[in-house]
Amino acid sequence: MASRLGIPKKIIDLVEGDSGETIEETRRLQRILTNLCYEGKPSLGRNLKQARQALALFSRDLMEHMDFEEKVTFPYLGTHVPKLELLISLLCSEHDEFRRNLRSLDFWLKELAEKEDGRNRMTVLEKVKELGTFLAYLLQNHLLEESEILYRVADQELRPDEKRQLVKRINEQNHRGR
Repeated sequence: MASRLGIPKKIIDLVEGDSGETIEETRRLQRILTNLCYEGKPSLGRNLKQARQALALFSRDLMEHMDFEEKVTFPYLGTHVPKLELLISLLCSEHDEFRRNLRSLDFWLKELAEKEDGRNRMTVLEKVKELGTFLAYLLQNHLLEESEILYRVADQELRPDEKRQLVKRINEQNHRGR
């Protein structure tokens, strides 16, 4: 089955990742952070554990995906579809912003686990909720930009031989273990 860019579905999934799964995990993180804010101390340990698990998933899977895009997909598309260069630059900046904020959220979750008094805990909870909400919206917007603009324009602009070359590069990189 072919997909965007004329690339077989399983290959484009390596380029784009499974954005539906990522969006669902983002929504799950938002629910966890809401629970963290409103369920109180009795559920704190469980909610912190779930939040850390979600962050670990983002750290592992999304960082790998972003690195792959920055090393393989974006340079190729920037070279072969020059009008995408500004968008690619924006997407790379969003990757950096996501990484920074993910580290910050991890830091604040650790702080939250250590806070004993209620007033300090509330301040940290607000920071956690703020960062988590920002990350969720950043990621959802980023995925939309990639799928609805970047890959759509690439599909329209790349010639069939360029599409095959991109697939080849993706396959080569995947065989090297990303």
